[in-house]
Amino acid sequence: GRVRKIARAVHQVLCLFPFEPALYAGHPVKACYVGHSLADVIPLETNLAEARAHLNLEAEGLVFALLPGSRQSELHYMAQTFVQTAQLLHQRFPQARFLVPLVSRETRLHFETELWRNGAQELPLTLLFGHAQEAVAAADGVLVASGTATLEVALLKKPMVITYKMSPKSWRIMRHMGYQPWIGLPNILACCFAVPEFLQDDATPENLAQALGNLVCDETVQERLHELFTEMHLLLRQDTASRAAAAILPVLRRHERPLP
Repeated sequence: GRVRKIARAVHQVLCLFPFEPALYAGHPVKACYVGHSLADVIPLETNLAEARAHLNLEAEGLVFALLPGSRQSELHYMAQTFVQTAQLLHQRFPQARFLVPLVSRETRLHFETELWRNGAQELPLTLLFGHAQEAVAAADGVLVASGTATLEVALLKKPMVITYKMSPKSWRIMRHMGYQPWIGLPNILACCFAVPEFLQDDATPENLAQALGNLVCDETVQERLHELFTEMHLLLRQDTASRAAAAILPVLRRHERPLP
């Protein structure tokens, strides 16, 4: 499999997650855990009021962050679902605001098109160029496409619902590859469904809006997630740059060539 190919191709593997070194046991390559650089960069605690002031938002009121992905292909399959989910959340929470950080003009245009197509142009929604971490820090709850963004949301200690949609063909292939029952990084690290996941046909606006709405109304769950995400943050905060350098230097010395 992939682990075997990697082991044959490299001198050493630097693992971002604590469960990864065990994957290389029995292979002729050294693997060491160095932590994740995001955990070093993102502070252990963020200030909600400061984050909202930075985005010119009022300190009070309910705010949702919507992170539909960074690639055009992701927006193709998920933008409409995110827009319709926001509409349902707005019906349940009329005073709520929505933040949607997008990384390019193309993805912004795609999302704007879906807003108009679904008659949602009057939603109290702000599109941002980048600033994903700022949007999440200012939010009470987050709807996020599966990927590294889910880890950022966890490190920012925010309740989230994870979702993903892809082509039917890709979905069939993924289901037959025998992955773990969860795909979101926070759930993989927790080895359980710490936060809800809705994939493919289950990723309906109704399911997503109900799950996220319930999360922001349940203080007990919010406290539990904050505690769990803090433990994850401390586990991943390993001064990754220093650890990586310390692991790489001996390998370089073993393979350096003397100057002529």
